This record gives sequence, structure tokens and C-alpha cells, in this order.
Amino acid sequence: MDSHRQLKELKQAAPYIAVYSLFWGCTYLYLYWSKFNVNPFSYIGPGEIITSSGKFLFQSSIFTLGILLCETFFSTTEEDEETRKRKIKDLKTIAVIILAMTATALYFAQYTVSFYFAALGFVVTLTTPISYLDIFRHSFSSRPVRTAIAALIVTLPILSIVTAQNETKEILDNTGKLSMIRRSSDTCMAGCILIGKIGDYFAVLGKSGKVIMIKNDEMKQFEIYEYDFGK
Repeated sequence: MDSHRQLKELKQAAPYIAVYSLFWGCTYLYLYWSKFNVNPFSYIGPGEIITSSGKFLFQSSIFTLGILLCETFFSTTEEDEETRKRKIKDLKTIAVIILAMTATALYFAQYTVSFYFAALGFVVTLTTPISYLDIFRHSFSSRPVRTAIAALIVTLPILSIVTAQNETKEILDNTGKLSMIRRSSDTCMAGCILIGKIGDYFAVLGKSGKVIMIKNDEMKQFEIYEYDFGK
């Protein structure tokens, strides 16, 4: 396969991928911060969305890269046209079943975190069938690239939900290892759970369970440490 052609196809698709990723980055930020009754877009501008949702987008990029590498080194040859048409014909039925299973997993995930990852696993099974669609075949000549782009498209929505819900659940339930902030005076002398840094503020969860926004210039001297609430 012509690597120059693959790079050209990826370059052409890059703006669309960037906009799509940015949208789900915004969704992740909203889902995360709304759990603490904070509107993130009141504190950050458009240029800060990427950095604020960097962890989520980085995880998505690593996942997509993993799919690309697996398809590059372990994929078989292209399916014939008859096989491809049969799989596309079955796609609607498969999609309905998978999405129903995903919705069910997300519902029960509020009780057990492992269901979040089950939901992600269900959605991943749609990656290969979706990559057979004409829009992907006409846009990308390489099967590994087609599959990786399809993986990014189908997993970003679930990853945004999974990551936000998993992170906020740990903070609100005080479970696992959480980042803490302790200051020598005023707020957080006994330690507060760090929700995150957004714009010009540090957001922390006090002992009372209330969210406290501390401006950067007030954080002249502080300690960040980890505390395992599971002990």
C-alpha cells in the first residue's frame, strides 16, 4: 500500500477528526464538571478546551493507535465484495443489538464501575463492520487506517462518558487513590480532595462535601499528595 497516499488521506481527514474530537472533548468536560455543579465553559476559553480535556483525548489517541498497530501487523487480506456487502447488510441489526447492550451496561454502571468498560467493549465490536461502509472505503485506501478511524468515531462518545463518570464517581464516593491539596492556612488545612484545575481556579471538595473554587493567586504555598480512601 502506498504510504504517501495514506498520509495524504489522513491529512485530508485531519480537520474533520479534530472537530469531532473537540466536540467529545467538550462533552467530557461538561459531564465531568456538571457533577460538581460547575459550568466549565464559564472558566475556560476555546483555546483551553484541548488542554483541559487532554487526559481523555490522550487516552482516546492511544486506544486508536493501538487499533491501527494491531490492524497493520495482524490483519488479514481484504474481504471480497460479496462478504463486505453481507456484513454491511447485517450492520443495522448488529448495531441495534450492540447499542441496546451498551445502554444497559451504562445504566448498571452507576452501581458497578466495571460496567463502564463492558459498555466500551460492546461498542468496539462495531468498529470493523462500520469500516466496511462506502464512506470509509472511498476516503481511505488502507484497511488499517479505515478501521482505526472507525474505532475513533465509535469509541469517542463512550470514552467521554466512561472517563467522566468513572473519575467523578471516585471523587464523590471517596474511593480509590485521590489527589489531595493541603495548605498551611485558611481553606484545606486538613486536606481537600482535588477536583481539578480549570481556568484561573483550583476546584476542591471540602470536608463538608461542598465544592470550593480557589483562585490561582491564593495558592501561593500548598502541598499536593495522594490519599488512598480504600485503606
